[in-house]
Amino acid sequence: MPEPGDQTEAELEKTRRVVAEHMAQQIATNAGVLEDVADDVGADEPAGSLDDMTKAELLELATEAEIEGRYAMNKAELVEALEGTTR
Repeated sequence: MPEPGDQTEAELEKTRRVVAEHMAQQIATNAGVLEDVADDVGADEPAGSLDDMTKAELLELATEAEIEGRYAMNKAELVEALEGTTR
């Protein structure tokens, strides 16, 4: 296994993207479980405004909209990308 200093910048960036995507998928999965629990206890639906949604909720919408690079985006970038799909 190569030492961390042996990786090229491109390899590091690829690793960062893979890790970010995995983490975002876990967050989205956890958000789905929390939504299911909230539904079970009668909680309200999430707000309609993209700005009011959590990053996990935005990722879920971005997944449905098939937005490329969504797992590497921050919340503001997800909102911008999702707003672009409705124009």
